[in-house]
Amino acid sequence: MKNLIVTTCLAMSAAVMGNSYAQSQPATATASGQTTGLTLAQAMQLALDNHPTLRIARREIDAQTGALMQAGARPNPELSVLQEDFRNASRTTTFQLTQPIELAGKRHYRVEAGEAAQRVASLDAQTAETTVRSEVVARYFETLSATALVALTTETQDIAQDTYAATRRRVQAGKISPVDEGRAQIALNNAQIEVASARASLSRARGRLSQALGVSDMTLPQQLAGDLDALPQLPVWSSLVAALPSTPAMRSASEEINRRDAMARLERAQRVPDVSVSLGLKRVTDSGRTDNQAVVGLSIPLPIFDTRRGAAMEAAQRADMARDAYDGVRQQQQALLQASYAEFSAVREATLSLRDNILPQAERAYDATRRGFLLGKFGFLDVLDAQRTLSQARSQYMTSIANTYAAYATASLAVGGMVDGVALLSPEYLSSALSTSPNPPTSAK
Repeated sequence: MKNLIVTTCLAMSAAVMGNSYAQSQPATATASGQTTGLTLAQAMQLALDNHPTLRIARREIDAQTGALMQAGARPNPELSVLQEDFRNASRTTTFQLTQPIELAGKRHYRVEAGEAAQRVASLDAQTAETTVRSEVVARYFETLSATALVALTTETQDIAQDTYAATRRRVQAGKISPVDEGRAQIALNNAQIEVASARASLSRARGRLSQALGVSDMTLPQQLAGDLDALPQLPVWSSLVAALPSTPAMRSASEEINRRDAMARLERAQRVPDVSVSLGLKRVTDSGRTDNQAVVGLSIPLPIFDTRRGAAMEAAQRADMARDAYDGVRQQQQALLQASYAEFSAVREATLSLRDNILPQAERAYDATRRGFLLGKFGFLDVLDAQRTLSQARSQYMTSIANTYAAYATASLAVGGMVDGVALLSPEYLSSALSTSPNPPTSAK
């Protein structure tokens, strides 16, 4: 006859294992219906308010506004006073106002380049915000799944501890072989290792989440509110590809071409000398008699030694470099989208398989093994093996969920976070697009 303590322990273990996944899910609402824990929307707002990268991007926009203002400024006039002979009876004083005049459209090209630079800064800020949003989504659900994994491994450890204690008592009573106690001890040690590993993973995940939010780990709330059963969905592949040319990164690279072209035109215009027009008054005193004379002048530098040929060549090459950079950004975005979409399709399908097939089968196998053990049809080793299989399946499921959101965030980043006017990385869209039983997307061709 099986020992009553062992059977009772296994029955309790089955109940705990059956409910451990549900218990591991972070609570999203209290009995009164109020949300508890840090929501994705709150986390996103924290990042938008505190992330240093976004603050830098906003300051760059302000800096380029100042640069544009400066680019439109005209040259200042110059006032000069020339005194010849300091004797009152024979001195000559000249007052002269000189105004430089820019030729060949230099000011126009400066303003044109400044406007393009301001647009580049604005688009770069959008890219930075999309990057931060993508990182927040990935790290938030990574931390959420890591938290659930800690709860699952802790439950498994408690089960292993109870099983080991019951097995030890049976061995001391001489009813089973000491080999079973060793097996139970190994199972307990493995469970303890899994708990330590899960806690370390959670600590690392919280650190990455804190960095993504731009806050310290000490100020990060301990609890997160989210649904790990729900999986995100990407738009169809054709819509994602069509969105690539309009991403902030691509538009920024295009505006950089415009800026470099304007700079090249400016450098060519710099080869045309500017003229300076002078207008003044010359007061001549001779033997106590004063005579006022008008002074008019025109000066122009002679481009003999410095023709700015090298600067014009440099600007032309940098304009060509901007075009090459545009091609590089386009290829990079396309490669990133294709790789991340394929990864998303694969891990999402694996997650659905774990949730809908593998986990239910593992739970049924564990329940059948436990019942068979109670009836004397299976040995203790079979129960441990089924329990370990179920624990591994749940651990894989948590990891797969985190990988699904990471791939989703990367694919959304590749298209600039926007497809057909829909913000893929907004908490509102994620809340509305999440589904517990969606069909996996079509793989990229």
